[in-house]
Amino acid sequence: MITPGMVEAIRTQLNTLRDTILDRERQFATELSLAHEVHRERARNLVHFLAYRDCHIEELEPRLEALGLDPLRDVEWNVLQRTNNVLWRLNEMSGMAGTSPGFDDHSDQPSGREMLRKRTDALFGPPPARRDARIMVTLPAESADDPDIIKSYLDAGADCFRINCARDNPEIWKRCIDRIPRTGMDGTHPKIFMDLGGSKLRVSSCAGAKDGIRLERGDTLSVSVNLSPFNSEDEPAGHAIAVSDPSGLREVSPGHHIWFDDGKIGGIVKKVGAHAIEVEVTYVRKGARRLRRERGVNLPDTMLRLPAMTVKDHEDLPFAVRHADFLALSFVRTPSDVDQFRRALLAATEKPPAMVIKIETREALQNIPRLMLAGMRQERVAMLIARGDLAVECGMLEMPRIQRDMLRYCAAASLPLFWATGVLERMSRTGEATRAEVTDAAYAGHAQCVMLNKGPGTGDALSFLGTLLERGNESI
Repeated sequence: MITPGMVEAIRTQLNTLRDTILDRERQFATELSLAHEVHRERARNLVHFLAYRDCHIEELEPRLEALGLDPLRDVEWNVLQRTNNVLWRLNEMSGMAGTSPGFDDHSDQPSGREMLRKRTDALFGPPPARRDARIMVTLPAESADDPDIIKSYLDAGADCFRINCARDNPEIWKRCIDRIPRTGMDGTHPKIFMDLGGSKLRVSSCAGAKDGIRLERGDTLSVSVNLSPFNSEDEPAGHAIAVSDPSGLREVSPGHHIWFDDGKIGGIVKKVGAHAIEVEVTYVRKGARRLRRERGVNLPDTMLRLPAMTVKDHEDLPFAVRHADFLALSFVRTPSDVDQFRRALLAATEKPPAMVIKIETREALQNIPRLMLAGMRQERVAMLIARGDLAVECGMLEMPRIQRDMLRYCAAASLPLFWATGVLERMSRTGEATRAEVTDAAYAGHAQCVMLNKGPGTGDALSFLGTLLERGNESI
């Protein structure tokens, strides 16, 4: 039973929320003032949502519902207006109508959902006839010389094509792009998404082996902190590798986790020496695996101090801004990384492609709100959640929460979201999907664009995903 004392407690919590919202606005005043004018109100709402989350008032939902009031579900779309409306109704029920302190809630602004739809359409063009979410597919290098690949993807429903600048070269990219029709019968065209490689540690050389080193659980792996890579003829005691930028290892400490090859090999740092880091291998998928050159290295416990953009990124940028509709920089971690990327885009062209902020590290995850606010200084901006890298960095058990949080942050800011990595992965490889994959793919439809990776079954996966997303629309 709801008592007068409980009603007063609810009112106190909601007033505390409003006070926290105002305090948070003051704390973020500089970032809000720098937001592009088209984003300013939604940036403000994002800050309000941060305040809501910090107040931890989710337990109010059943109490508000019992009183016949708005339970504040999906509050991220318009935090302040929803809070004001509930307070006004609560005061009215208590005979205190008109006592709610009034301040400008900008309720005349378009709704968050409507703003997100408009921004998505502005970046992608009109949506397909029977679904809202677009589908992006990563192009294989073979599509540069095989015209049937891109045509088959288009026939299967692809709306956007991804070119990974960490692979191949501008000559291959250009041949791929030349095969993408730039104008359709309705005046629209498939979009081109390019991502710069960014600062990611990779295995640069393996001692004593041209084709990599075989590792098993319990092995000791030496990771060189020197600039000089190993030659295949080097034969140090035990297993040893060098990495692409040893400066990224400066903050590594004993006890830190280290992962290789997208989480297929993992270990614990046991010792940090002057010339090498000693790692105990604690996990190897399928018992034994070969660690090869160019495989990625993840250090989820370590604050990496790497430049946001590499020399190669700066070399690839002029090509990318000429051809891409969306351009992402991989492995941004801090707002200053986003600022550096934004300035590089503006210096390269007067009309830059839409800037995409990729969330793929634990540090980026912790900095999401400020990364988004830094991105909102640019008029055309979107977000991307790289679920594969995040699963390695944060662990599989954290992924449901991370995905849900990412959707809510993007709803608060009305920023389009690319949902990347692992969608219908088995089907892209084999042409057959698992039940778990289908459920996962249906959830991906909450984002504005879903990415499929390349594979022999990608055409089947495209058709299947398009139908699945259409049915998702019908059920909403």
